[in-house]
Amino acid sequence: MDEDILFQKAQEALAEGNRIKARDLTTRLLKQTKENAEYWFLMSALVESRKEQVFCLQQALKRDPDHRGARRGLVWFGALPPDEVTPAPVPAARWQVQVAEEAEKAPAPLSVKRWQMVAMGIVGLLAVAMLWMGLFGSSSRAWIPFRRRLTITPIFPTRTPTTVPSATITPPFTPTPPRRSPTPLAMLLDATYTPTPLYVNTPHPISEAYLSGLRAFQRGDMEKARLFWEQVVQADPEAADVWYYLGETYRLEGKASDALKMYARAIESNPEFAPAYLGRARVSLEKAPGPKTLDDLEQAIALDPALNEAYLELARYYLLEDARPEAAEAITQTLSLFPESPLPYLYRAQLALRNGNAGAALEAAQEAHQRDETLLPAYLVLGKAYLLNDEPRDAVQSLDTYTRFVPDDAQGWLALAQALYATGKHERAAEAVQKALDLDDTLVDAYLLRGNLALEVDDPEEAVEAFVQARRLERNSFEASFGLARAFYAQERFAEANTQFKASSKLAQNDAELGKVYYWQAQTQEALERFGDAEATWEALLALPKADVPPEWRTEAIEHLRILRATPTPTLTNTPVPTRTPSPTPTLTATSAGTVEP
Repeated sequence: MDEDILFQKAQEALAEGNRIKARDLTTRLLKQTKENAEYWFLMSALVESRKEQVFCLQQALKRDPDHRGARRGLVWFGALPPDEVTPAPVPAARWQVQVAEEAEKAPAPLSVKRWQMVAMGIVGLLAVAMLWMGLFGSSSRAWIPFRRRLTITPIFPTRTPTTVPSATITPPFTPTPPRRSPTPLAMLLDATYTPTPLYVNTPHPISEAYLSGLRAFQRGDMEKARLFWEQVVQADPEAADVWYYLGETYRLEGKASDALKMYARAIESNPEFAPAYLGRARVSLEKAPGPKTLDDLEQAIALDPALNEAYLELARYYLLEDARPEAAEAITQTLSLFPESPLPYLYRAQLALRNGNAGAALEAAQEAHQRDETLLPAYLVLGKAYLLNDEPRDAVQSLDTYTRFVPDDAQGWLALAQALYATGKHERAAEAVQKALDLDDTLVDAYLLRGNLALEVDDPEEAVEAFVQARRLERNSFEASFGLARAFYAQERFAEANTQFKASSKLAQNDAELGKVYYWQAQTQEALERFGDAEATWEALLALPKADVPPEWRTEAIEHLRILRATPTPTLTNTPVPTRTPSPTPTLTATSAGTVEP
C-alpha cells in the first residue's frame, strides 16, 4: 500500500481512538522508511511508556531538527531544556464516569488538515501520559523500565473464542514483568512484550457499560475500564470474563494481589475459563515462577488450545527456569503462532546466548531488532550477541542506546563495560562497571572486569580487592581464582601467587584455561627460584594441544626450558609485567658464570 495512504489511515485510526490499528499501520510505515520524522512523531503517540515516547520523539527530531511537535514533547518529558518552546497545558481530568458518557460516542468526521490532526492527537495523548505520571509517578514503580501499559509490538493473533461467539476484538499489547535475578547472557526476560487479548465480547445486562469498559481498556485507561466493569459485575456477578478483565487492569498497574483476587473470582464463576489461568500465571511469572506457574499455563492451554498467548508465556517460563530443550520447542511453536512478532526471535536469541551459539544469537537478535526498532530489550540482546561474536564496536553502539533509555538495568551497564573494555576504552569501561555495581553489587562478572581493568592500569591492590569479592560471591569461579593469582604476582607476592595458581588449575574447565595457569605459574616458580617445578610446569604447557596454547607461549616455554636445562643454578633477574593479554617474557641467556641474564 502507498505510504501516503497508510499514513492517512494511521492518522484516521488515531483520531477515532483505535490506537492498536494506528500502531500497526505506523509500524508498517517505519518498516518501509525510518527517515520520515512524521512517522516517528506519530509513533510517539502510540507507545505509552515514557522511555519509548522519548525514544520516538528523539528519532523524529533527529530526522527533522525543526520539528516543533517533537521538540515540545521532549520538553514536556524533561528530555530537552525549555528554551523558547512552551509545552501545552495539561487538560483537567474528569474522573466521574457515567455509563453512557459523551466520551464514548462516535467521533465527529475529520475536518482538519492531516498534520493538524496528528499534532492534536499526539498532544492530547502526551497530556494523558503526563497526567498518568503525575498520579502514579511517585511510587517505587515509577522508574522501572518497560511499564506494564506499554504498547510496543503489534501482534495480531487470530483465534476463536471458546465461550460465546462474538465479534473479533483487536488485542492491546502489554509488557511482561520485571526480571528475576537474571544471569549474564541470559537476561532480557524482564522486558519482553506479550499480547493481552480481549478474550471475548459477551452480551451482558449492562451492555453499554461493558462495551465502554472494553474501549477504555483498549485505550489503556485502566481506571475508567475498571469503573465500567465494576458496574457490570454488580449486575452479573457470574460474568467470568469481566472478572478476568478486572484482573488484567490490576495486573497491568502492578497490583498483583488485587489481580489474583479477580482471577480467582473468574475461575470460581467458570472453572473452564482459560484466560483466568493465563492471567494468574503471568502474575506468578512476575513474582516467583515455579510449578504452579507451569500448572496454570498448561491448564489454560488444555482448556483452550487456541489461546496462543499462553504458548508465548510458556516459552518465557522455560527460559526463566533454564529448561532449554523445552524452551527451544516452545519458541519454535511461537514462531508459527506469531510469524510477524519480534518476540519469538528475541527469545531465540536469548536461548542461543545461553548455549554459546554466537551465530544463531546474532541472527535472531538482528531479526528481532529489525522487526521493531522501538523494542528496547532487543538492543541489549543484540549488544550481547555482538560481544559473543567478537564485534565489540557494534556492541558498544547497541548498548549505548540501551543504557541511555534504560539507565537502571545493571546487566545493561555490565554488557556495555565489557564491550568498552574489549575496544580499549578502559576509562569509560570503569565508569560503566561502577554503575552496574551501584545497581547490583552481586554481579560476579562486574568484579572480574574491575579486577582486569585494575591490572591494566597497574593497580594490583585494587585488583586483589575486586577478585577477592568475586571469589566470595562464586567460590568455584576459575576467573576469580586465576585473576587473584595474577594480582598477587603483580604485587610480587610470589608464594601466595603460586598457591593460588595451584588452586586455579583445579578449577580449570578446559585445556585453554589450564594453559593460562601453566604459563603464569611457571614464571612464578622461577621467581621463587624453584627451577625444578618451573621446568615441569613449562613441560606441562607444551604437552597441551597446540590449539589451546598461543604460539608465542610455546616459543617462550621452549626457550625457558633450554636455559633451565643448560644451567645448573639459573637466576631470574627480570620478571614480566602482567597484562590482560600476556606478553612474551624477556629472553633468558646463559653466561659463563652459570647465571641467567635477560
